[in-house]
Amino acid sequence: MFARLHFSLRQSAWLLALLIITSALPARAQYEEPYRFDLTEDGSGYIMRPRTDVHYDPGVLVVPAVRESDGIPIVGVDGFSYQERLLGIQFYEGSQVKYIGSFEGCTGIEFIRDMPATVEKIGDYAFQGCERLRDVTLNDGLKYIGISCFEGCTSLTSIKLPKSLKVLRENAFRNCATFDNWGNFTGGGLESVVFEDGVDFYNNNGFFCFYNNVFWGCANLSSVTLPKNTPGDFIIPQGTFGYCGNLKSIKFPKNTRRIEQMAFYRSGLESLDLTTIESDVLYLQGYYTFAACENLKTVTAKGKVRFD
Repeated sequence: MFARLHFSLRQSAWLLALLIITSALPARAQYEEPYRFDLTEDGSGYIMRPRTDVHYDPGVLVVPAVRESDGIPIVGVDGFSYQERLLGIQFYEGSQVKYIGSFEGCTGIEFIRDMPATVEKIGDYAFQGCERLRDVTLNDGLKYIGISCFEGCTSLTSIKLPKSLKVLRENAFRNCATFDNWGNFTGGGLESVVFEDGVDFYNNNGFFCFYNNVFWGCANLSSVTLPKNTPGDFIIPQGTFGYCGNLKSIKFPKNTRRIEQMAFYRSGLESLDLTTIESDVLYLQGYYTFAACENLKTVTAKGKVRFD
């Protein structure tokens, strides 16, 4: 009886000591890996996500090409919203990531480096509100930029959209500029946008996939190169360049067929040259296409311009 009691006390003391030691260790030391790796439905790879039971120190998120324990590739990164200690994203050489998900509200992120050519989709709201993000190179191979993907990225100064892009969702770069509490532009933000030649915003069924208000509120935007040699008719959607007060001129693709309402509302256009457009008819949706463009003095057109 005494021997049994002595063993029980020794065992309890050992368990208590182990509990004290493990609780004193840093959170990362208690786990084999500091991130979750969820296998995709088709088993082709892992989606890398943060763990809810781990405290992350300030630093750069390094995305490996494969999970070290089994060699299965990482094909997605998601679920890092409001990780304010995150300072940047770095992809390993050989990365096979196809999908970048939510980093919304990660106000510390400054860069995304070595984004692999395998990335096809950047999800809805992915980097919304990442106000320090300044260094982004979109890879040739990217097909989808989601709703409000880079909205409010006030440190982003230039962007080049690759010709592989098929879908550019609404508000993708909305309000990439700094405003005061009364809505007055105070400086900074997106200055230059380039669409690569040959970018095709039509899917196999011919549906238009360039959505509304993409650059609305980019008050510092002064240089825009629209895509050339696109198939079918080119359309500038509703509100695309609304409140782009520093946009003084723009050259339209020759196959521009339609400019929708408020596309240039309160923009800084000083002159408007529609003579480069070769479509037999150019449709302007309503009378608000160029409304409140206070500096617009000269409009040059040829052929038929219709309001609908």
